[in-house]
Amino acid sequence: MGKKKSSNKTAARKRFPVGELSRKRQELKEIFLAKNASLQVAKKDIDNVSKRIKRHKEKIVLLSVEEQSLQAKRRKLEDKKTNKLRASLKRNLTIRRKAPSKLDPHNSEKLQCSLSVRSNRRRRKETLDVCQSIHGDAEGETSAALDGMWATMVNESTSGRLETYLDKSRKIRSKVIPSLMSKQVKEYQDSNDNMCRSLKILYEDGLLAKKKYKSICRNVKATVGQSITNPKLVYYDKLIAFIKSVDVQNVHDFASEFNKDTSKFEEPINGSYRDFCSYIKVLAELYIQVDQALGSESFFQHFGALPYHFRIAIGADGAPFGKDDEATAWLVSFLNVGKHIQSERDNFLLCGANCSENHPSMKQYAKKLMQDIAHIETQSYIISGFNCKFTVELVPSDMKWLSTMSGELNNAAYYFSPFGNVNDDNKRSEMDP
Repeated sequence: MGKKKSSNKTAARKRFPVGELSRKRQELKEIFLAKNASLQVAKKDIDNVSKRIKRHKEKIVLLSVEEQSLQAKRRKLEDKKTNKLRASLKRNLTIRRKAPSKLDPHNSEKLQCSLSVRSNRRRRKETLDVCQSIHGDAEGETSAALDGMWATMVNESTSGRLETYLDKSRKIRSKVIPSLMSKQVKEYQDSNDNMCRSLKILYEDGLLAKKKYKSICRNVKATVGQSITNPKLVYYDKLIAFIKSVDVQNVHDFASEFNKDTSKFEEPINGSYRDFCSYIKVLAELYIQVDQALGSESFFQHFGALPYHFRIAIGADGAPFGKDDEATAWLVSFLNVGKHIQSERDNFLLCGANCSENHPSMKQYAKKLMQDIAHIETQSYIISGFNCKFTVELVPSDMKWLSTMSGELNNAAYYFSPFGNVNDDNKRSEMDP
């Protein structure tokens, strides 16, 4: 009995797993059916898309045929319209030659008053229709026709005729020209030319005060016609900021150089001066360029064998100025300019300070200036390709400045001359023989 049971168990172990096989088959079947269903759906979608593509291709063919048909109809209509227009023009040519188009002398936007409003409108429309055909405008467009008419009018008309057309058109004068001018005015106001114009007004007849310049700015802005304004001057604050930003070179502070020992009880001195040697060479280069540009009509006098021997006049004077009691200015000019030396434009500021001409700091500056003059008179310079020399010939001044710089007593009402032994009491006796 024991041996039989063991053989049954061994047989059971070697038996084929039928149940597991059935389960695997069932799973594979379900997977197959699911994939088959999705495949069928994909095939169906492909068929639908193919049918849609086929329908679209058929529609494209039909549309292309219809497009060709419409283009042919359009050409026929255009030809018919052109032929009709030509026939109309030919038919009316004899009649219209008796009443040619002529502008209204008071309004160039209208034709002459002898034509009716309807005739004016018809002629403009026929002109535009012909130009559309000539210049290839698309249907409903007029840009090419208008461009062609404008180019033809500008090139075929004289300047006088164009001026008449524009001057007699209210639309041009009230809308087009003001719009163009406002753009030009705005561009000019922001340009360097306007900055130079403002600087010229500020400095032309001496430095203008702030209130005077602002008053000129308000008066300059005037309206021309209906809406065209003159360009505004640069605002004062902006103009002064521009002036301060300019690198003038070789300009030094007067007080820091010649008024170092100022007492705290004295009024501070404000002023500036230019380096004489470098500044005189800059001025010489300026006059050389002017002389070369003017040629035979130049006002420059050469005075000798050297083409450019500059004869210098330098002097100073003091006068009441602004809120300060007195201000002194040193000016330099060239005698070579002839009569131009009388002009303020040919006298250049060398030094300026808010102190009197006999102030100790001015005497210190005069000593330095004499050293610079002694140095420059012994030198020879090549400026703009020319050999140049400098000589100080004149020191124009009044009696007060001359006596101060000579170490004499100042002139007064009683002793009216610091260089003579005369006074108000003996002036007549000294003159008698």
